Amino acid sequence: MNGYRSINIADDRRRTDVIDSYRPTRKSIQVIRAVMGNGHSAASHVVAPYGAGKSMAALAGIAILTGGKTEVKRLLDRIGGIDKEIAGEASRQKGSALLLLLHGACLDLGKTLAKQAGVQRSPSLRQVFVNIVRKARKENRQRIVIVWDEFGHHLETLVREGRPEDLLDVQNLAEWVVRGSDPKMSLTTLMHKGLNHYIRGVSETAESTWAKIEGRFETINLIDDGLDAIEMLSELLNRDKLRSGPIDVSRAREAGFFTEISDDARLADVLANSSPLTPAALQVLPRLSSQLAQAERTMVNFVREIVKKSDGGSPVGVDALYDYFAPIMRADTGPGGTQRRHVETESALTRTDTELEGKIVKTAALLQLGRSSERSKLPLEKLLYAVSEGAGISKRDVAASIGDLVDRKVLLHRRRVNDISVWHGSDLDIRQMINDEGARLALECDPAEELERLFPPDAYTAPRYNHTRAITRFAPACFIKMSDLHSENRMEALRDRANLEDALVVLVFDATSDNIEVLQIARTLPSHFIFGLPRRSSEINSILADLMGIDSLLDKDYLLAEDPLVKRELLEYRSESEALLRKNLEGIMNPDMGEVVWVSGLKVHDFSKEKNISGEILSGIFEKRFAKTPVIRNEQIVRRKITPVTRSACRRCMLAIIERTGLPELGYEGSTSADASIYRTVIERTGLYAKENGKWRWSNPNKIIDRNMRDVWSELKSFFAKPSQHPRNFAELEDFMAAPPIGLRWRGGG
Repeated sequence: MNGYRSINIADDRRRTDVIDSYRPTRKSIQVIRAVMGNGHSAASHVVAPYGAGKSMAALAGIAILTGGKTEVKRLLDRIGGIDKEIAGEASRQKGSALLLLLHGACLDLGKTLAKQAGVQRSPSLRQVFVNIVRKARKENRQRIVIVWDEFGHHLETLVREGRPEDLLDVQNLAEWVVRGSDPKMSLTTLMHKGLNHYIRGVSETAESTWAKIEGRFETINLIDDGLDAIEMLSELLNRDKLRSGPIDVSRAREAGFFTEISDDARLADVLANSSPLTPAALQVLPRLSSQLAQAERTMVNFVREIVKKSDGGSPVGVDALYDYFAPIMRADTGPGGTQRRHVETESALTRTDTELEGKIVKTAALLQLGRSSERSKLPLEKLLYAVSEGAGISKRDVAASIGDLVDRKVLLHRRRVNDISVWHGSDLDIRQMINDEGARLALECDPAEELERLFPPDAYTAPRYNHTRAITRFAPACFIKMSDLHSENRMEALRDRANLEDALVVLVFDATSDNIEVLQIARTLPSHFIFGLPRRSSEINSILADLMGIDSLLDKDYLLAEDPLVKRELLEYRSESEALLRKNLEGIMNPDMGEVVWVSGLKVHDFSKEKNISGEILSGIFEKRFAKTPVIRNEQIVRRKITPVTRSACRRCMLAIIERTGLPELGYEGSTSADASIYRTVIERTGLYAKENGKWRWSNPNKIIDRNMRDVWSELKSFFAKPSQHPRNFAELEDFMAAPPIGLRWRGGG
C-alpha cells in the first residue's frame, strides 16, 4: 500500500520516497514479475480499479531494473518477505535495461516509441522496432522494457474515433515483444477494466480484431480484497502502535468472519491493531473499496476522513461504511450495479424508529451485498456479531431490535435457512413486477415515441447565421431507433419532415458512432438531414422499460390499494429511473458534453474534439440551403407563426399598398402604428419603395442593394407582370418563396 493519491510512473521513477512507500502483496508482485519479463508471457495486461496499486507495483519493477543498489536491496528484502522465489529472480537480473514509458492514447505508436527510445522515426512501425533493437544492442542493453500506463484510454480513443484498424499496431507490438530474445523484451499494459469493457458496441470485425490481440497477452487481475488488504488496513490503522485489549477470535469464527485467516494468533493481532474499526467493518471495507471505488486509495481515504477523525476513538461500524459509500452506490447503475440495492435500503430506513435500528438495516444491506449485486446469505448470528462486536452495544439489545424490525417487515428472516435480508417495503415483489410490466410494454410501445413524450429534445439553433440574416432558423430534434432506418414509411416521413423544416436532427439512441450502416445511409441523404449518434452504447432501452413499467403500475388502483407501501416504493423507483434516464439522454441531446457525433451527408462532426460547434454546423447548412433569404429586420414578421395583431397589421399595410401607392412613405409619415412598423422594416428600409427623381415609387429590382432581396423582388415582378398561359394563384408564389434557396413562409408570417 502507498500513501500517495496517484502515481505517475514517468514523473515518480526517480523519487525514492515514493518507491519506499511501496508495500508488496502476493498479487502486486506479479506485476513486478511481468515488468521484468519473467511471467508466463512477455506481454501482460494488468487489470485493476483506480487506486489498486498497479502503477506503484510497475514502478517498483522498474526501480529493480534501473535503480541504485541500495534502493533495489530494500525492495528485494520486502518482496522476499512475501515470495522468496520472485525476489530471487529479481536479484539475478543482470545488465541494464532500455526503458520505454507510454501513457494514455498513443495514436501514432511508431512516433511515440521512436521518441521514447531516442531513435530515428520511420513511417513503418516495423522499422521503428528494428531501430530500437539496434540501439539496445549498440548500448549493450540486456532487455527492452515497455510499460504502457492508462492503456484503457488508448483503447477508448480508438473506439470513440472509429479507428479499430489501429489496433493492429498494438498486435504487432505484442508479437514483436513475445518473439524477441536478443535482447529480452517485456510489454506491460495497465488498465482499469478488462478488454471486454472497451469493445461494447463495436462492430463484429472490430470484436474479432480485439480477440486476436487479447490472445497475445497474459492478464493479471490486481484486485485484492482478501488477507493482504485486511493486513494492510490493520497496519494503516495502527501506525501509532497502539493495541486494544485481548481479542476473542472464537466469536468472529462462529459468526463466519475472517475465513481467509486460519491462524488464530495472527487474526487476534490483526483485530487488536484495527481499532476503532469494528471487526465486521474491517472485513467489509476492502471488499467495498475494490467493488465500488478505488480499492486501496479509497481505504486510505476512509481511514483519513472517517476513522482518524472519530471522536475519542469511538467505534466505526459497518453503518459508517454505508453512509460513506451511499453516494457511490446510488450512482452505480451499470449491470450488476448497487443502485437498486441502495433504493431498497433507503426505503427500509424510512421505516426505522431508532438509531440502533438504522445501524442494523445499514449493516444488513452491506453484509448481504454480493460481488455482482447478487444477494449473499446473512445468518442471524453474523448480523448480531457485526452490529454489536466492538461497538459497545449488547447482543440482547441488538437481538430485540432485529425482532422488532422483522415483526414490522423491515427485515425478513427466513428461519428455515436462517437468512436475514432487508425487506424493502411491501409483501409484493415490486422489482419483479416492474421488470415484467416493462418487458411487456417494451414490446407494445415505440420507445422513440415514449422518449419524446417523457423528454422531448430541444431544438438546435444557428446563432451566427440567424444574427447575420435577422431570422431565427433552427433544427428540431427527434428520437428514432435503429430499426426505424429499415422502415421505408418511417424514413419517408422523416425525409418529408426534414424538407419542411430548416433542418432536422435525428437522434439514434440505440446505435453508436462507429455504426457503418448509419454512416452509409447518411451519405444518401441531404446535409440538412442530420444523424446524432452517441459515442458509447447506453442503457436507455432498459431504463425506459423500467420507467414505463413503473408508470403503468402507478395507474393500477387495485395494486396501490393492496398495500400502502407500494406507491411509495414505486415513486422512489421512478425518481431514480427518471434521473438516470435524463443523465443518459443528456449525453446524446447536448453536443457540448462531447458524447455525441453528428453525421450530415458526407461529413462527420465529432464534438469531443471541439466545443460549441453545433451552431456553426447548422449555420453552414443554412447558408447553403437558404442562400437567397433576404434580410428583413422585423421579429414580428420574420417568424413561423405571426400573432393575430400582426396579421391585422399586415392586412392594413396591404390596403395601404393598394390605395396609397405614390404617396410619400405610403402615407405612414410620422405614424407609429403596427402597420407603419411593417411598412418601414419590410418595404422602405429594404429599398422596395423609395423616392426617385422627386417621386415615390416601387423600385426597379436592379436598384435593390441586397442581392437576395433583389432576386425575391424580381420573382415578384415576374409573377405579377409576365403573362402566363394558365391562371395564376398565390399558392404558386407561396410555394416558391417557402422552398429553398429563399425559405420565406409568407402565410406563416416568416
